[in-house]
Parts: sequence; structure tokens; C-alpha cells
Amino acid sequence: MLRRACEELADAENQKIEGTAETNNTFIPLERIKTQVEMFNHGYPVDEKELLDICETEGNEVNGGGSFDVRDGDQGSKSIRFVSGNERPTPQPVHKAVGYHPGSPIGAGVSGPVGSSEGGLVGGSR
Repeated sequence: MLRRACEELADAENQKIEGTAETNNTFIPLERIKTQVEMFNHGYPVDEKELLDICETEGNEVNGGGSFDVRDGDQGSKSIRFVSGNERPTPQPVHKAVGYHPGSPIGAGVSGPVGSSEGGLVGGSR
């Protein structure tokens, strides 16, 4: 219900703004989302904290994917947007330090025993 509320409210908001078709950048105030979810829930009240807790749930194949971004606003207000799994950028791999290979000794390329005055400890002093 939260996803549906976010998508419908974002679509409605973007129709007001001519030429905007992107719903993934539209943050909707939590109060409006709460009202929309309560309508979907046949008028039964919904707790704002519960909605915010749902926003912390990672999307997967079982629950439809995607995620929610929560933004803090003025005077403690919050806004939410839904981002489908297809629109979220994939994480980039972490670049390793030059010359580093998994399983290699920490002091690779340093002559002498580790900790001696000939070698050197990574991050140590002489």
C-alpha cells in the first residue's frame, strides 16, 4: 500500500508540473502518504512510525522490489519517495590499493622482517 500511495501521489504531483514524467524524484509529504494509505486501508488509521518503519524494508523479489528514500524537512516533517529496483544505481566496486592482492602480506614489497628497522610497519613509525 505504501508503494502504491507513493507512486499515485508522485504521478498526480508530476501531472501538475507540465513536462515532468519522472516519478522517482518526487518526494511526497508523509502526511499526504498517510492519508492515501488510510484510504486504501478502508479508513482505518495508520501510524506514521509504522509507515517510516516500512520504508526501512529492503525490496526483493518477494515484496516487489524497490526501496523508499526518506528526507527530513522543516520542523521535523518527513517526505518519502519510492525508487523502483530498476532505477537505483548499482553500487560500484571498491578500487583496491595499487599492488594489493588478497592474501598478500601486509608489508609486501618491504625488505627485512616486519617491525625491524630495515622494513616497516604499515602505519607504524620508525
